[in-house]
Amino acid sequence: MSSTSPNTKTSSKTINYESVKREAVRICKRAAAKELKRALAANAKGDFRKVPFTLFPTESGLLLKPSGFDGLNGEQASEENWRMAKGKMSQKKRDELGITSEMKDGPCLFPGSPKDNAGPHVTASLTKGALTIDRDGNYDKDQDNIKAILTKAQGLQGKVVYLNLTGKTESFFCTNNLERAETLGGPVSYVETYANALKGINKVRKSIGLVPVGSTFRVHMTLFKLRGKAVEALLTKWPNTNGGPYPDPVPNLKM
Repeated sequence: MSSTSPNTKTSSKTINYESVKREAVRICKRAAAKELKRALAANAKGDFRKVPFTLFPTESGLLLKPSGFDGLNGEQASEENWRMAKGKMSQKKRDELGITSEMKDGPCLFPGSPKDNAGPHVTASLTKGALTIDRDGNYDKDQDNIKAILTKAQGLQGKVVYLNLTGKTESFFCTNNLERAETLGGPVSYVETYANALKGINKVRKSIGLVPVGSTFRVHMTLFKLRGKAVEALLTKWPNTNGGPYPDPVPNLKM
């Protein structure tokens, strides 16, 4: 049998399969760009059932960044998100939430480095910092093939996926590990949690070979962090009804 060639002659013309492939890729990219544009337009009108996120793999996991922040680097996007959150929050609202003047607030920082801002993001997996636990109760970092999984995730850089961000609530999260908290900007986070985004997160996890997270996993985006002695004093009072590694979310800091 003769070797194949990218150019195949038929009775009427020669087909260049490389050219056909390039055209197919171009059409797919154009369709994806239109879908992204439609989704962003829907979000602008308040429809958050299909919000576009861009996959952002790191050496310690896989993040999803809102595609609406494309064009800003991580630090700028994080500062932007932080300022927007602070600007929208009146002093009356801060008083209602129990945020006092002794509590220092700032942007969310990237796991492992106090100098890098993660920017606004949703987490699909973290093997450093606030470790991700799958539905079987196992940490992602303890998977036998986690290095291969993180390597596979690198190939997803820039891929756009969609999450359902309806069912939004706002609350405070905290960590009981102060050493870890220092690398993340503070032990307490003010976050938005999305009740209907879990299906999209698990789809991303499955695509790189990770076990899905369970129904108790809180898909969230940090608006800003809180730190300082006044914040650390709250940690001993923070409720943890399940006795697990992550205490309960609370609606305010009046403890």
